[in-house]
Amino acid sequence: MRKHVIAAWSLADRPYEYGLGLVENAEHTASNNFAEGSEVHVLLLRNEHPFSDDYLGRVRDSNFIIHDLSRDYQKYEKDYAWLKQLHPNHFDMFMRWILIDDFFQGEPLNAYDADIIFSTPLSKFSKAIEDYTFNPSSTCFLSAKDRVWFEAYRKELEQMKASPEAFYEPFGGLTDNVRFVNSEERLAHLLMETGRLPYEHVGLTTPYVFIPNPKLLPSLKWFADVPNGDGMLSTPVRFCREGNIYYLNDKVIPFWHLQRDFQQFVGQTVFMRNYLEKMAGFRIPTKHPWCDSTDPHRNKNLDQKDLLIGKLLQWIQKVGVPNSMNLEENPFTYSNVYQKLFNGPAFGYVFNNHVWPTKIWDEENMKY
Repeated sequence: MRKHVIAAWSLADRPYEYGLGLVENAEHTASNNFAEGSEVHVLLLRNEHPFSDDYLGRVRDSNFIIHDLSRDYQKYEKDYAWLKQLHPNHFDMFMRWILIDDFFQGEPLNAYDADIIFSTPLSKFSKAIEDYTFNPSSTCFLSAKDRVWFEAYRKELEQMKASPEAFYEPFGGLTDNVRFVNSEERLAHLLMETGRLPYEHVGLTTPYVFIPNPKLLPSLKWFADVPNGDGMLSTPVRFCREGNIYYLNDKVIPFWHLQRDFQQFVGQTVFMRNYLEKMAGFRIPTKHPWCDSTDPHRNKNLDQKDLLIGKLLQWIQKVGVPNSMNLEENPFTYSNVYQKLFNGPAFGYVFNNHVWPTKIWDEENMKY
C-alpha cells in the first residue's frame, strides 16, 4: 500500500496554524472518506514552536498518523550545517526529503506540501500512478515508486557540498537569487530539466490533472520544464464540481495546492465581494515575483484602474486587515480561504472571465 506523506514544521514569525492546511486537509479528507484504505502520515520536523495539543488532536481525530521527527531533524541540522548556511531560507524544504527517505526506507509513497487539500479517493489515485516517479513541475508533490529519486537527490546534495560554486556554475552561478529565493524549488527544477532527478512522464495515461499552482492556470508549469511534460491546458478551460470531486477539462484534480499567491488571490476576491462591492469583478494584478517567467498572464489585459485596485488590496491585506480584524475573521488566512472555496462560493468568484487575469474559462459549461 502506497503511503501518503506530509512534512510539516512550525515557524516563529507568524501563527503558523493559520497558514498550514493540516487540520483543514485532515478534516476535509475524513468527511469525504478520501483516505479509506490508505494511510496518511504527518512528519513533524522541528518543535521550537510546537503545534498546540488541540490542533494536533484534530489532525489525529481525522485519522492522520503523526510522527515527531524533531530529534532526527536536530541530527541532520548539524550534519547539513553547510546547507543551512548556503540556503538558510529554505533549509527545512531540503531536509524534508532526507527525513522522508530515512523514515520510509524506499516504500512507495506520495509526498505533499502541507498547504495541500486532498480532493479524490487516495487509494484510487495511488493505483493510477503506482508505476511512475515524478514531480509535476514543482516539489509540492512527489510520486516515488521506490528509493531511486531520493538516492539521486542525496547524491546531488553531496556534490553541492563538495563545491557549491562548481555545482551551480552550469546553471548561471551561485547568485544571491539562487541562494535565498525559493532555493529548494530552484534546485529541483534544475535537476529535473537536466535529467539528474528521475522523471517518468505520466501525462495522458491517467485521468488526473496536476496543478502545481492554480494561480497560473491555464499553465500547468511552475518551476520546471520536464521532458514531454504537460505544460498547458487547452482553452477554454472547463471547471466542474461533482459533489466534492473537481474537474478541469474532464480530468480529476487529485489535490489542490493552496499556494500563497493563489490563497491571496482568493482572499482579495472574497474581500472585494464582501467589503468593496462596487469593485467586485475587477481584475487583480498577478503578483508572483519569484517565477515571473512561468506566469502566462502576468499583468496582461489590466488597465490603470485594475493596477490601482491591486495596490489597494495589497495594502489592505498587509496593513488594514491585520490591524482591524482577528485571525478568525481575516479573509486572507488559509483556514478562511479553505472555507470559502470548499464550503462556499469562492471557486465561482475566481474562476470566471471577469476576475481571472486572462479570459480562459468556458463559462457556458462551468459547474461550481
